[in-house]
Amino acid sequence: MTDDPSALPATAEAGESSYEARVAELAALNAQLAAANAESHHQRAHLDVAYAELQQAYNRLEIRSRRMSELNEQLRAANAECKVWREQLSNVNTKLQEALFRLESRSEHMHELNEQLRAANAECKSRREELEKLNADLAIANTKLRELEDVRAQFTLLVTHELRAPVAAIQSYLKLILEGYVPEAKVRETLMKAERRAIDQLALIADMLELGRIGSADARGKVQPIQVGQLLHEQVDLLAAGARERGITVNLDVASDLPPVLSNPDQIKSLWNNLVSNAIKYNRDGGRVDIQLHRNADRLEATVADSGIGIPPEAMARLFSEFFRADNAKQSGRVGTGLGLSIVKEIIERAGGQITVESTLGQGTTFRFWLPVIKTA
Repeated sequence: MTDDPSALPATAEAGESSYEARVAELAALNAQLAAANAESHHQRAHLDVAYAELQQAYNRLEIRSRRMSELNEQLRAANAECKVWREQLSNVNTKLQEALFRLESRSEHMHELNEQLRAANAECKSRREELEKLNADLAIANTKLRELEDVRAQFTLLVTHELRAPVAAIQSYLKLILEGYVPEAKVRETLMKAERRAIDQLALIADMLELGRIGSADARGKVQPIQVGQLLHEQVDLLAAGARERGITVNLDVASDLPPVLSNPDQIKSLWNNLVSNAIKYNRDGGRVDIQLHRNADRLEATVADSGIGIPPEAMARLFSEFFRADNAKQSGRVGTGLGLSIVKEIIERAGGQITVESTLGQGTTFRFWLPVIKTA
């Protein structure tokens, strides 16, 4: 220690400077420590993520390991089964070798048997093909038979309904007269109503008989070459008076020298009668009917168009069904059996042709059909 008073402040300043340096050093160390702690925390977070991924990978590896163990078990089981099959195949192969040895020792006899077997197989194959064809034909026939049975049952129900209503009406009229409920002055009028229902009934029966005769042997026996245009003229002449009474104009456009078609003449007359009479019946007074008949290549094409009441769109799908009449046809007051267009379609299709229809409600209807002509050599 010095006795110089002037030296004390310098010593104090030197100590204070050393303290500040120490504090700065400690601050720097703290900063470094904080940075190290932050880095350590950051590294630990990365390690946690890496550990989690490692754990997931380990879990997947463990699952795969278990799956591999299961597959190994299955493989061992399959190998064991294959070993059993291999032993069985080995036994079978041994037996086959023994059988082959026996067959070789009897080759000539077996050759004859093989020839006989081949012949028998060929015959069996031929018989099997015949049976398969017969089975197919039988299946088709059974299907058609079921369809025909369904059609027959439906037709029977329709016929019963259509026949019962007029008969019941006639019976009702006659019962009223017989039981004295009809005054003397009204008896004739009531009888005339019964007669009209009887006439409708006869028309229905006539159409049903015609529909039933179309495919009969008797009808097929009358098939011959016929001139469709000539029969058209005949039917138009018969219907012309009814058209004139209502001021309906019937226009014919029939090509000359048309080739004949092969069909039943009575059926072609019925075809024209139904189409032309419908065109007149469901026409408006003062309307027109346009009929065309021309040749197009190897067929005759015909059109029957009218300016009448038309056909509702919802009725088009059932137009050719038995006993079907569109609502506007019923409301027109015109008498009909609902069989005419069914007869037309059946006649055309049996002659090898087709028919289509187009109609606009309130404006008219057009029927188009074609028939194949007789091909000349």
